[in-house]
Amino acid sequence: MELKTIRQKEAIKLGWDIALKKIWFFVVILIFIGVLNSLMSSLTASLEKQNVNFIFIFIVDIVSFAISLLMSLGLIKISLDLIKDLPVKFSDLFSGRKLILKQFVGSIIIFLAITLPIAVSVLIILLLAFLKTPIIVTIIIAILLIVIALAISIWLGLKFTFYSYFIVDKGAGPIEALKLSSKITDKVKWRLLLLSLTLAGINILGFLALFVGLFITIPLSTIAKAKVYRQLSEQTEGLNN
Repeated sequence: MELKTIRQKEAIKLGWDIALKKIWFFVVILIFIGVLNSLMSSLTASLEKQNVNFIFIFIVDIVSFAISLLMSLGLIKISLDLIKDLPVKFSDLFSGRKLILKQFVGSIIIFLAITLPIAVSVLIILLLAFLKTPIIVTIIIAILLIVIALAISIWLGLKFTFYSYFIVDKGAGPIEALKLSSKITDKVKWRLLLLSLTLAGINILGFLALFVGLFITIPLSTIAKAKVYRQLSEQTEGLNN
């Protein structure tokens, strides 16, 4: 008997309905985010061309990263509020100011966890080359290591996919958020992978529709994922009661 399930069609339909209903709200938000990201990228590129001190460029990059984190937290809050039929406003995009440090720490932990298997694989492959292992053996081992490393990285990415939601929704710390995400995604990772692939496909279609479709598919995806987060959270809490 399945203890937890993901109602993917329900989540995607809700995302579609809300995205259409709030289309102009999301158009404004997505254009704002796009322009802001472009300005930050242009600023960094301009500073690099002018041979500005790398420390200053590093500071600009950190600020840019912090802004990206802030925007992502804001979009999560907006999505969580919309699925509860609560009113949202443009300023909600900046509502995660006090949560940036938690998000930053969690992001670093996940980045290290996901890249570690790949880094270890690369080191082993380099070691094999250094030891002058026969080329055929090296290639076979390299392919196996890369496949295993990618599988582990994807598994970890799915395991921690909702950590940001717990930071926004529950005010959880980075470690607690990672543990809670791990808990609600337990035994549903294949379904989460299917959801991720489905949403990726939807966004590709939005991209192919002269970019305009992204104004629908991006909010659809964020709302659908927020709905799945809510589904799994409620089911997990129900199992614990």
